[in-house]
Amino acid sequence: MARIAQTVPNGLPAPSAEQWHISQSLCERMIDASDDGWLSFERYMEMVLYTPTLGYYVAGHTKLGASGDFVTAPLTSPLFAHCLGDQITQWFEHCAPVVIEFGAGDGTLAAQLLNYFNTQSVPLTQYLIIEISPDLQQRQYKKILEIAPHSIDRVQWLSELPTAMNGVIVGNELIDAMPVRIFELQESGIYERGVSITKDSTDQFLLEWATRPVDAAFQRQVMPCLEQSVSGQMGEVALHYPAGFFSEIGCAAAAWMETVAQNLAQGAVLLLDYGFPRREFYLPVRAQGTLMCHYRHWAHTDPLTLPGMQDVTAHVDFSALASAAVNAGLDLIGYTSQARFLINCGLIDKVAALQNQATEIGALQTAKMNQGIQQLISEAEMGELFKAIAFAKNLPVDNLDVAKGFTRGDRSHALGLSAE
Repeated sequence: MARIAQTVPNGLPAPSAEQWHISQSLCERMIDASDDGWLSFERYMEMVLYTPTLGYYVAGHTKLGASGDFVTAPLTSPLFAHCLGDQITQWFEHCAPVVIEFGAGDGTLAAQLLNYFNTQSVPLTQYLIIEISPDLQQRQYKKILEIAPHSIDRVQWLSELPTAMNGVIVGNELIDAMPVRIFELQESGIYERGVSITKDSTDQFLLEWATRPVDAAFQRQVMPCLEQSVSGQMGEVALHYPAGFFSEIGCAAAAWMETVAQNLAQGAVLLLDYGFPRREFYLPVRAQGTLMCHYRHWAHTDPLTLPGMQDVTAHVDFSALASAAVNAGLDLIGYTSQARFLINCGLIDKVAALQNQATEIGALQTAKMNQGIQQLISEAEMGELFKAIAFAKNLPVDNLDVAKGFTRGDRSHALGLSAE
């Protein structure tokens, strides 16, 4: 149970008075939106992240970097963007030279890609950023103006998905921030996990987990996930999973993927995020799900604390994402670890080229660069947990010229699409 008073767990830096006020206002909104004090977790996650002017991603506090809550790959090393740029450039040979980036964060990836395209003389005609947060739109504009001012005239911001797209769609750490539903296995059946939100006698908000029986449609989504993970039949699932097991279903991610597939006329989709194929995602030993929260570089698993002031994410079920894409008409190009994708796109050669300039950039900068690269590809950090997955529509997917990032180490077979 979380009591929303002005205290912070583990003595972490306290939010500002304005942030506390925003959080209190958000809790009021959640009570108004609840069903007699109960919210599905999907609705709770949507509200704490995206409620206009109050949610984590649309309120004005800093989210990324040393003064924020977490660090993403583009902030770790610009070579991440250079590798993505090589893959995107390859796709430009078969579709319009347009990038459509979803959830562009503080604009660092966009700025780095624009710079890379400029230095490589890539004929990019437009860079579209789909961003619902006015605050982040402003930050992105400033970042691009600072780093890639020569390309600012090619950038356009949109608040919703275009109805007809031709080009390359990019999403880095996008899917993990899409709201998820949570199911819980009890001895009496399958339940949906939600959040109970009430006020106590002192007008403080109390948030705690609460369950309700699932509807038939949600149960039909849950059972195949469990069956595929334990390679059993429906009657055998109970033998493998302990009572109290809970995990997530990415309904919003699947719906987003279907919409993208419908609206993409020609081009490719490249997504990088952390997660697993279904057989790993729903393993019985992963009995507490995959929810992760980030506050001031503190990672924890309690989404009910600091509502609206912390990032709330769930790992990606890449099998479900791929299934939604393929069923909606996209071709699967490949699926692999982030480390393998970056290496396939020439990361080692790019590092070597910079190291040859060591005397120019200095020993300190060289050490910092090497540390960033290690973080991107190390199995103990981003290299293995983060995956890259790509889809295409009306591209020659059998041609190796469209699959640079997946030429070696492709794991598409692990997605289990043939079993669905």
